[in-house]
Amino acid sequence: MNLTKNDFVTEISGISALDEIISAEIGTPCLLIVKADENTTVCDREKTADFLRNADFISALACENAENGFSDLFDMVIPYENTDEYAQKLFKERTPYQAAEITACFVKARKGTSDDVLECESKAFYRLMNKKAEVN
Repeated sequence: MNLTKNDFVTEISGISALDEIISAEIGTPCLLIVKADENTTVCDREKTADFLRNADFISALACENAENGFSDLFDMVIPYENTDEYAQKLFKERTPYQAAEITACFVKARKGTSDDVLECESKAFYRLMNKKAEVN
């Protein structure tokens, strides 16, 4: 398994079983990208699903074949090639604080109701505006 980390993203490639991400030292990314190939499997589907469902980051599966039987475990499926470009677009010109607020809203969308998401977005907006006012 290969791990590549930057400010906002941890990318895992060369993974044989998705279960490996549970014990991987992924850090605290806003976005976890797992690059899977035709040989990637999932041994304990429920444990992996629980890990991803309760994660404090956005999970993305980058695969060449979406018919792998486990793409539904992830928040999104993205193209296998150029994953770094996808991540750059998502967090372009964002501060770590802004990226964390964006991530919190995405995580809330996975875990909560639409009202929960609206409340999270509203609070994030006011926190971001307050932070901006502190700087100026």
